[in-house]
Amino acid sequence: MSVDFLYLLWNSDEPQCLIGRVSKYSTGTMGYDKGYILKENNIFNASPIIRNSDDPDFPELPIVGYLPLFTIGASLFKSGYTIHVTCGILNSFLEIQRFVEDGITYTKFNVWEANLVSRKGDSSGPVFKFVLGEEGVRIVGMVISVHDANNKTAFHPTNVILQRDDGSLMDLITEP
Repeated sequence: MSVDFLYLLWNSDEPQCLIGRVSKYSTGTMGYDKGYILKENNIFNASPIIRNSDDPDFPELPIVGYLPLFTIGASLFKSGYTIHVTCGILNSFLEIQRFVEDGITYTKFNVWEANLVSRKGDSSGPVFKFVLGEEGVRIVGMVISVHDANNKTAFHPTNVILQRDDGSLMDLITEP
């Protein structure tokens, strides 16, 4: 599988540069797939920061870690290419979602759902939480699907994203 990942500025249709290509793709055994991007551009500097350029006081939100989340009603935020940063609350966790596409039924496990406004193009955006006393945000997941009609956003929690096929966890790169 060869897929190019390009860097786009918010509100732009013109790619700024190539980030890289998928270096490894795994369908996994738990009903979700993962693609790992090999950074191939030395001009592009990847940083553990969430873009928030609509807010002049906090245009960047440093990622200081991840946070397991198990409280229904917890406040959450997400950043996406289309709608940018929005806030909402956690509705449910550990769901199983089934959907039909082109006559094929797909099942997704470990899906969490929040009242977060998202639209097409926001998928793969970070879901995060502010923690009092910290100089940044903690990642709680990544957007996997959006439901426009009822402003629901489905996401995988961070521990699912970081889990390798053998069950071990990858390290999360954070700001020092």
